[in-house]
Amino acid sequence: MSLRSKVLAIVMVVVVLYGGMSLAIQRLIVYPSFVALEKAEAEKDMMRCVEALDREVHHLDAFVHDWAAWDATYEFIVEPNEEYQQGNLIQSAFVDNSINLIFLVNSDRKVVWGQTLDLDTEQHIDLGGFPPDHWPENHPLLLRDFAEDSLADTNIAGILLTERAPMLVSSRPILTSENTGPVRGHLVMGRFLDEPRIAALAEQTRVDLEVLRIADTSLTPAEHEVLGRASSAGFPQLREAGDDTLFVYAAQADILGVPALLLRAQIPKEITARGRAAVWFAMISVSVIGLAILLTLVWLLQRIVVGPIIRLTDHAIRIGQNDDLTTKLPLHTGDEIGTLATEFNRMVDRLADARQRLSEQSYRSGLAEMASGTLHHVRNALTPMLGDLEKLRLEFKKTPLDQIERAKQELADETLSPERRGDLSRFLDLAGNQLVSVARRTQQDLADATGRARDVEKILAEQESVSRAERPLETVQLDRLVEQAAASFPADLREVIEVKASASVAETGSIRTHRVVFAQVVAGLLTNAAESALRSEKPHGCVGIEAAPETIDGVDMVHLQVRDNGDGATREQLNRIFERDHAPEKSTRTLGLHWCANTVNAMGGRIFAESDGLGKGTCLHLLIPRTLSG
Repeated sequence: MSLRSKVLAIVMVVVVLYGGMSLAIQRLIVYPSFVALEKAEAEKDMMRCVEALDREVHHLDAFVHDWAAWDATYEFIVEPNEEYQQGNLIQSAFVDNSINLIFLVNSDRKVVWGQTLDLDTEQHIDLGGFPPDHWPENHPLLLRDFAEDSLADTNIAGILLTERAPMLVSSRPILTSENTGPVRGHLVMGRFLDEPRIAALAEQTRVDLEVLRIADTSLTPAEHEVLGRASSAGFPQLREAGDDTLFVYAAQADILGVPALLLRAQIPKEITARGRAAVWFAMISVSVIGLAILLTLVWLLQRIVVGPIIRLTDHAIRIGQNDDLTTKLPLHTGDEIGTLATEFNRMVDRLADARQRLSEQSYRSGLAEMASGTLHHVRNALTPMLGDLEKLRLEFKKTPLDQIERAKQELADETLSPERRGDLSRFLDLAGNQLVSVARRTQQDLADATGRARDVEKILAEQESVSRAERPLETVQLDRLVEQAAASFPADLREVIEVKASASVAETGSIRTHRVVFAQVVAGLLTNAAESALRSEKPHGCVGIEAAPETIDGVDMVHLQVRDNGDGATREQLNRIFERDHAPEKSTRTLGLHWCANTVNAMGGRIFAESDGLGKGTCLHLLIPRTLSG
């Protein structure tokens, strides 16, 4: 068989397979998606009905709260008066607000005022379950537990079945207008869920809605089965009725949590009807057009384009999987694809050279950057320690060690007069007390110096292990970490700069992070702010620290602000403040903001700076995840 025959046979097989696949896709994927869409829309329609019913309950509950948390009602429940009744408990109040039932019950469960009204006939009616004189202790609308700190949120609201019709009810404690107690009783209001109300809900949701009592015998066996599934599953249940109609159900519980109502919506199956028509049209169109296009293009594409592209693609995939940049693709077709293959080979060669240079440069740059940052923080830790040690040296220098030694030698002389011996003994006592005082202060100063030496040790250990192990995560209090960072200030800065941490730092709570590294970052920001305040030569230098929780792109973050009253910065200076080797004029230290920015970026955060201009201070903003992942 010739090559042309083979290609024609392949094309015919492809057309047949394509037609079969199109039919299968339309029947198994496209059409079922219309069915699924229709069911999803039906469920949404029912959820809109449920939400509309919930909104009715919510609006009624809000209305009841307005009346219940009112000084006038608060006084009326104790001392009923005609003025309150004539102004509020009148027939127009029922009609204007579509309220069928209003009861005011005092704390002894005695009905102070109560009526039930038929809004259509405007006649008073007696409704079982609402005694006119005194309510039983176990009445479902009486609240039993009151939390003083949440009286305004205490309520009973929902559906209550009555012999006349289901009723939307709300019960609220009677409070003052400031939502304070003590509770003097209950205000209960109800609204019948009758046919006009259901029709209004149906018009509002544009759904053919019915509300059925679950206890009614009119439910069909199929609806009882659906009711069982809806009650257990907690979401709308569907039942098909022929090719044209879909019923969707949802159960609604009463205020006691017992399923009481069954919502039924009848949905015409318009989406699936359109889906069937669209599927048939698509199948016919795809078959005709696909056959014409395939017969025309398949052979040309396979020979001229598809084959070379597949070879080029496979070559690129092999490089990506094997990471071997030495292999070449021998494709010389003389067209754009051949040119692409040649340029791809050249690009791979340049990529290999660039990777090697970048690897070497990154290694050297990384070592220098880490060493620079480490030395900066070691110096910050050593400077106050050296100052403490110098203070110790001066303390010991003041002690009269030579005089003590001479006094001891003189006391050893047996011919010494008693008066002289007494003077020397008192001198030795005073000198001993001085030495004890110096020793105690020395003990505390040595403990502080030991702590700073341990910080240096941790910094060096962190530097040593950074290239071979992950830093441990620790949960630390933010205010304690800021306090430790401020304590690492050089002595000359601590004497002239005041550091103030607001209460928001402690209120922000704890964070889980690399403690030593984050403390170095905070220390770098504080040192930079202190340097800025010192350079401004103002009589009173101050660095303020604030913190607040924030949520950015769904991540729980901590926003730390370090603000100084220093020399400020221009927009151009702010753009360069985090560049490598950048330091302001008159600065006596390497501030390490470049290292801080790189470190925070590696931890999933970011740093930026703000300033209102020269002489107006600078604010450094640090955003860091509250919890770092391991």
